[in-house]
Amino acid sequence: MTEWRRIQMRDLMVEFHDGPHATPAPANAGPIYLGIKNITDAGVLDLRDIRHIGEADYARWTRRATPEPGDVVFTYEATLHRYALIPDGFRGCLGRRLALIRPDRSVVLPRFLHFLMLGPTWRATVTDRIISGSTVDRIPIIEFPEFPIDLPGLATQHAVVGVLGALDDLIENNRRRIELLEQMGQAIYREWFVRFRYPGHEDATLVDSPLGLIPEGWEVKPLAAIVNLDRTAVQPRRFPGEVFDHYSIPAFDSGRLPVIDAGETIKSGKFLLTSPAVLVSKLNPRIERTWFVELGSHRRSVASTEFLILRPQAGFSLEFLYLLTRSSSFQERMRELSGGTSTSHQRAKPADFLGIEIVAPPVLLADQLVDAVASQLRMARIFRVEASRLAAIRDLLLPKLVTGQIEVSKLDLDAVVESVA
Repeated sequence: MTEWRRIQMRDLMVEFHDGPHATPAPANAGPIYLGIKNITDAGVLDLRDIRHIGEADYARWTRRATPEPGDVVFTYEATLHRYALIPDGFRGCLGRRLALIRPDRSVVLPRFLHFLMLGPTWRATVTDRIISGSTVDRIPIIEFPEFPIDLPGLATQHAVVGVLGALDDLIENNRRRIELLEQMGQAIYREWFVRFRYPGHEDATLVDSPLGLIPEGWEVKPLAAIVNLDRTAVQPRRFPGEVFDHYSIPAFDSGRLPVIDAGETIKSGKFLLTSPAVLVSKLNPRIERTWFVELGSHRRSVASTEFLILRPQAGFSLEFLYLLTRSSSFQERMRELSGGTSTSHQRAKPADFLGIEIVAPPVLLADQLVDAVASQLRMARIFRVEASRLAAIRDLLLPKLVTGQIEVSKLDLDAVVESVA
């Protein structure tokens, strides 16, 4: 680590600001009001569930700082150790309990600083200085510029960013491919079962129904008429020597792949997954979490009880059920049914969920959908596995590269890839 040097945070920043200690009124559209929920533990800016701010409030909330591409935003109170880079095209402001660093690019590359702050040395630095309050923990913002940080020269930074950045770019490319394939499947579903432009629709007659005009021979039914809800329960902690594929809400949010957990580490009861299924989250329905699950490993699989475990009845397929429950009209009904004391604890009741009325097509047409979309959905799942593998490589390398334990010039990337294959 001869080229590494210890400096203070103030030495690598050109600006440093915390967000206003107040919350503006929400708006239906406009700039983004960043909150803690928008920064993941993995260091990604998650804008699936955003709050907007009005233009007048935006001008006031950005008087001190307007987030720009390359800025590092982080949480300094309540939920700590979350960092993200502001991307190109972002227009928004800092929310409460968030702070912003504008790096001095002559000293540190923004992307390297982001990687470094996700590493173990920086985490330990922050942990040692956390102030534990009566309600929440916090980083002393006034002292933050004096926090020490170990930094290599720009040449090493460029090399590290070249490796880790390339992996992140590949993960992002896979994410975009997955999104495109999923959109293709949704487009076919929408064309056939919402707009009723299915094969042979030219000869169809539309008739009245409780949900508007539908093709003659189609039926309006509650969801319960075409699905079975599985509530098979299991207590994984009773099997301390067993390892499970664990389908949890965090696992979904991190890439829609199960995590591998030992039975003794899974403290609460779960649902046992015995065959392929569609999982729909009943928690916070404003965030769409629908999971097409195919069981491919030798391990037993369990799912969070925050999921509804669905399987189609005879005549319908997992593909149809998956696209139906992901459709915008169905998700809107889910949001209408949710209840709770706050936006973070809203849930859809299973009985209400199963009572949602749907338009059920003839069985033969539902079967045709499998031929039309199965390959796209299967390829999306393959890309998702590949993205997870790339993320495992990145997570293995990051702590070693940003602490100088591995010199980039001596890195055998092929060996690392083989180790997580």
